[in-house]
Amino acid sequence: EGAERSRMNFLELELVNVCQHRHLHWQFSAGVTGILGMNGCGKTNAVNAMYAALTNDFSRMVGGQQGAICQQRDAENKEPASLRLVAEHENVKFELFRQIAPVKKQVLKIGNDVISGAEPIQRELEDVLGVKRQLIDDYMFVGQWSLFDFLSAQAAVRAKSFSQLCNTVRAEQCDN
Repeated sequence: EGAERSRMNFLELELVNVCQHRHLHWQFSAGVTGILGMNGCGKTNAVNAMYAALTNDFSRMVGGQQGAICQQRDAENKEPASLRLVAEHENVKFELFRQIAPVKKQVLKIGNDVISGAEPIQRELEDVLGVKRQLIDDYMFVGQWSLFDFLSAQAAVRAKSFSQLCNTVRAEQCDN
């Protein structure tokens, strides 16, 4: 019998001078969200920016962290390049802010607590979410062409990962 299922909800994403987004502000409703648009309009960059905000890992963006800085950021456009993600997990609301240019700065706010620095933020997020970073990489932000790669993992590994991810006590196995 499984425990009550919990989930993380993204509430808000704000990108300033990130990739082609001079200023993007999305507010999300509960449930499934679809991101639609023409090729090259920045859908993948926005999703990769959400991942980078949550993990401080910019490797999914072309050119890494330097490549994420908007090319039109110039003398006229002096706003810093930054990502802000607001999310909620098990009634704990948190806000991640990562400035990537001109100076690097990162802050996690949970209620009145303010945490800075990559490692302390990562530890706190793992505590709040109840999962390790690897589960976020393997199951939460998966490339569209890799969506079903997890099926090739060993059954025991899949069952353990799903149990952690979905907060279940046991997993049923279906044999062919």
